[in-house]
Amino acid sequence: MSVRAVIAGNYREYLDWCREQGITPHDRGVFYATPLSLRGRGNLAVVRTGSWRGRDDLDEIERLLRIADLASA
Repeated sequence: MSVRAVIAGNYREYLDWCREQGITPHDRGVFYATPLSLRGRGNLAVVRTGSWRGRDDLDEIERLLRIADLASA
């Protein structure tokens, strides 16, 4: 089972997405994506929500997702 990494514009948007999905924000199957939270992860399903395109750290997040994807292959 893959874990969902949620790329949201900010943590509030992540919480809103979780509420809309009926998910507890601290459930083991989902987390708010940041460069730190992505390190060492693999087998991820990625969800993009809200104003994610405006993230200052988006380039780093995308780089780490590519690494995670390679590690899962």
